[in-house]
Amino acid sequence: MDYRILFIGATWLLLGVLTLYRLVTKSMTETRAVFLLIAAGFLLRLFYVLYTPVTLRQHDVYSFSGAKGHAGYIMYFYEHLRLPDFSPDSVSQFYHPPLHHFLEALWMRLQTTLGLSLETAAENTQLLTLLYSSLCLPVLWKNLRLLRLSGRALLIPLAIFCFHPSFIIMAGSINNDMLMTLLTLTAVMCALRWYQAPSVRRILTIALTLGLAMSAKFSASLAAPAIGLLFLMRFVSDLTQNPGPVRRKLVKQYLGQFGLFLLVCCPLGLWWTLYSYFVWDVPFGYVPSLSLTSHQYIGDYPLWRRFIITPDQLSSVYLAWADQPGFNYNEYNMITGFLKTSVFDESVLFRPEAVTGFRQLLSWAGAFFSVVLFYSNFLLALISAAAIVYCLVRRLRLNDSAVTLSMVVLGGFVLLSYISFCLGYPHTCTQNFRYAIPTLPTGGAFLGRFLQEADRRRTSALSRGAATFITLLTLVFCISSAAVYILLGMV
Repeated sequence: MDYRILFIGATWLLLGVLTLYRLVTKSMTETRAVFLLIAAGFLLRLFYVLYTPVTLRQHDVYSFSGAKGHAGYIMYFYEHLRLPDFSPDSVSQFYHPPLHHFLEALWMRLQTTLGLSLETAAENTQLLTLLYSSLCLPVLWKNLRLLRLSGRALLIPLAIFCFHPSFIIMAGSINNDMLMTLLTLTAVMCALRWYQAPSVRRILTIALTLGLAMSAKFSASLAAPAIGLLFLMRFVSDLTQNPGPVRRKLVKQYLGQFGLFLLVCCPLGLWWTLYSYFVWDVPFGYVPSLSLTSHQYIGDYPLWRRFIITPDQLSSVYLAWADQPGFNYNEYNMITGFLKTSVFDESVLFRPEAVTGFRQLLSWAGAFFSVVLFYSNFLLALISAAAIVYCLVRRLRLNDSAVTLSMVVLGGFVLLSYISFCLGYPHTCTQNFRYAIPTLPTGGAFLGRFLQEADRRRTSALSRGAATFITLLTLVFCISSAAVYILLGMV
């Protein structure tokens, strides 16, 4: 228990320092506030990984002693260090591109070579996903800076990213979601840098990071339209602003850069899909579907009920499972599924009635903060969506119009893909927020832009009041998130 007390104390100390200095005395510099936010976010992730076994709150991982699921995929590379000699669609989860699983296998090999047991090495696979989740924080901070946000407009979205439960949970999830997310966000960061100052080196970093992201999970390709839009807008802008001789030179330069991008990104991103198709006849875009007789099947609900929230669906902040106590249905509404899994994944985190004594008291506290966390997240999601509309209507730009449009395209493509996935594969588990993670930085960016505008328009009492409310709501969100995922390790 000593390490738990240490990290609980350190996390709350950082929260207290940040609250006192930034929100009360206002004497802390932005750099120090950023450092404390990222440090607190890292400690929460580390604490979560320390108390969460590799078998708990996972998705399609199964067992390292088995031969299927993400754990079986990792073990196959650990034992053979080569691609499977059978069709990838014949074993659960082996259809995924292998980058993440191969890296985990190498990490396990290194540990066992150094004398650690196989069981310990398997448990330590979470250290890589912890690293990926933690590295996302400076990448997200850099993205906000590249969008020309600063002060409260930068710190509020960054605080949401640092304390958002989806990143905390994925820090301990050993499937390929976290590596794909890190590489995708890095590709977006590199694209924003390239847009500011196009160069061969910068476009190659985009090609490398996006290609590797697709080698971790193919859904990283959803970022390609937004990145491609930045390419196109920069190309058109430079051509229209320069005379004929310079224009011809720019055409050659840009076409050369785009050619290099395709030459690097396409093989890295598509090799597994092409290999699976031509060698094993696995269809393009293959995703296995659960049976229509599965207990998770929700395709018999009318379409309107998949979208319209009713009060009974908010009777619990946790995802509804008919086979769990307290529920008589499976979550069927994709909006409530989206919101609930964004903060609690697919688990019921606290059951006070199932424990006694001091643990029951902690569980009641956890259940209380879970409600606060859910509704503060719900409000932030609504406000972020409203901020997107507000910024577009008022023509408030992130950097410039091309960058603004690319961020809308990024979030829009991911959201449409999520809806299509939920409707095409009508099962409760497909409504998970992890399939729509890039909507979080998109909403955060526009929320920051709204705050930036509110701080500039100091004569407007309404804008000042809205900015203050968002700041306090974010503080409530961060504290409740920390409380939930600290208490979870103690019950």
